[in-house]
Amino acid sequence: FMELESKARFNTCLTEMLGIEQDAELDTSSTQDIQTAVNTGKLLVPVVGEFSAGKSSLLNKFMGKNVLSVGINPETAIPSELYFSESEYCEGVTRDGTVTRLNDDSDITNYVCLRRYIKSDALKKLEPIVLVDMPGFDSPLDAHNKAIFNYLDRGVHYVVLTPVDAGTVSASMQKQIQNILTFGRECSFFISKTDLRSSDEVAAVKNELQNEVSMLTGKTETVFEINKDDVSLFNNFVSSLNPNALFQKVFTKPIQDECFAIKSSINTKIATLKKDKASNQKAVDELKAALTKIEEKKNKLIANESRNTYIGEADIVANAVGSALQSNLESLTSIAMNGGKEALNEEINSIVQNTIASKINDVMIKITTRFTGEFSKSVDGLQDVFDAYNNDEFMRTLQDSARDLFDVTQTSISQFLENKKNTSKTDTGTILATAAAGAFGILTNVLAPIVEILIVLLPTIFSSIFSRTKEDQKRQEVSSAISAQIPTIKREVRTHISQVLQDNSKHIIEAISEKYDAELAKKKEEIEQAQKELESNNQINEMLQKLESCLNRTDKVLSQIM
Repeated sequence: FMELESKARFNTCLTEMLGIEQDAELDTSSTQDIQTAVNTGKLLVPVVGEFSAGKSSLLNKFMGKNVLSVGINPETAIPSELYFSESEYCEGVTRDGTVTRLNDDSDITNYVCLRRYIKSDALKKLEPIVLVDMPGFDSPLDAHNKAIFNYLDRGVHYVVLTPVDAGTVSASMQKQIQNILTFGRECSFFISKTDLRSSDEVAAVKNELQNEVSMLTGKTETVFEINKDDVSLFNNFVSSLNPNALFQKVFTKPIQDECFAIKSSINTKIATLKKDKASNQKAVDELKAALTKIEEKKNKLIANESRNTYIGEADIVANAVGSALQSNLESLTSIAMNGGKEALNEEINSIVQNTIASKINDVMIKITTRFTGEFSKSVDGLQDVFDAYNNDEFMRTLQDSARDLFDVTQTSISQFLENKKNTSKTDTGTILATAAAGAFGILTNVLAPIVEILIVLLPTIFSSIFSRTKEDQKRQEVSSAISAQIPTIKREVRTHISQVLQDNSKHIIEAISEKYDAELAKKKEEIEQAQKELESNNQINEMLQKLESCLNRTDKVLSQIM
């Protein structure tokens, strides 16, 4: 396939950036990582919808062969990433990233996703876009929900299917779409199984769906039609997906930020070479002192946060859960009366989990803004140093980038570097959220215990509801019974959110501290190295000219990126 224009352009920029770093004698490892991500990264496009929305049938038709099981039991479905290959095979991927080649009769229950390699011209033409067949969004299973959340930070665009016989976007699907939008992703919408209804009925449903999704996204949306025999509109849509634009969305900011970092480093070297030894030594000493302060601040924050209950943050989430349940009370009552305990269980689980997912980013930004502010205050005397070394925006940029470590709306290139794991382990072997895992590590750790407590809690709640109403099933009694249990659910959510945030606060602080430490240490080393060159080299003017040339080249690369 033809190389993407944006990929080729980024590669040209990154190659020039590497050349600049080499000429300016700067570390090239970060730029190399980004270039690796650009060259190897795949753009995942999950195809989502409720169970039996026709996702697998659609993808089979698109590929031109029946690879995916149709009507698979929702208890066994897991995501399948679809790659082109001349030889066909399947791999299973575990939660820790281990990849295993599978046989046809392999047990797939221990894998978080499958990678299917298929000889299909349609998939080949699509590269580097990779379609993902997702499990149904209305599945009550924890494994499915974890799989869905795992893809929120990896999918670059979403295809949403709604079957014509549903007639509307379900409440659970609406919540998932809201999550996708909250995390900065975009969607395209399709109505499936249109062969099951007359053209007039399809038109009416399509019109209703367009109104519904437009309300969700806040912009005018077009819903496309497909059925089991005609997927031409889906084929046209996939062909129109602009991988250049998707690549630009993913990589422009990381490359731009790296370019600014190179410019900052060159400015530091130029300023150092123009100063005397005493001035440079003073800057180095101040940076050393700042590094000590960062370590002290980290230890102090960890000690303080061990006593923080995070009740205020937990209240934000718990109150949102309570409001969501209360606003859905009428539909919950109908579900309880018509679908019974299991259906009510599924719906409450869905509301609770999706509310947590939509609110956790606000909570994480609140927490990390406080922590980054504390670190910045502890070294605020450094601003004069950075001003003197032509890095007047350094501290603001550092604070922003440290806070963004735990912002789920930020695309991280770590997702495109599967072999470069940036995780650490506790004494018990638990993988922690670090700079690479960031907010999604926390998100998973928050949701898992909440799901577990609900599994224990909800049967008790349901027994209370249904024991009171089993004879007459009066609507008002059912509604009151459900409403009476909302405070209990809120209390449990509040308790467990509080505990999870407590458990993870140390790791958040460590990740932010590590960011400050690395960036300040880098500046100290740049000044020290430039001072050594100043002392050992008589050709300072030539060095300055070379660095000025590198600075001009960096500005040209920035203009190409922006």
